Amino acid sequence: MICMYRITVGNGHFPLTYECATARDAYGCMETLATGLLHNVPIDMDEIMETIINIKKEFSLGIVTHYYSIEKVENIDPA
Repeated sequence: MICMYRITVGNGHFPLTYECATARDAYGCMETLATGLLHNVPIDMDEIMETIINIKKEFSLGIVTHYYSIEKVENIDPA
C-alpha cells in the first residue's frame, strides 16, 4: 500500500484536486495554495504541518474546512 495525500480546494461547482505522494509535497502544495488561490483564507501553516504528520502517523484521516481539505488516500502498489 502507498499512502498518498489528496488536497481538494472547493472551487464552487468545480473542486480542484491534487494528489501528493509525500508529506513534503502535500505541505508544499498547501504553501503554494496559501500564497495563491487561497491567499485571502487564514491558513495556519503550523496546523497544516501537524495535520499532515498526524495523517502520516495514522492518528488522523485528514482535515476538512470550508475552503480546502487534506485527506489520506491509500493506493494499492501496482508492483
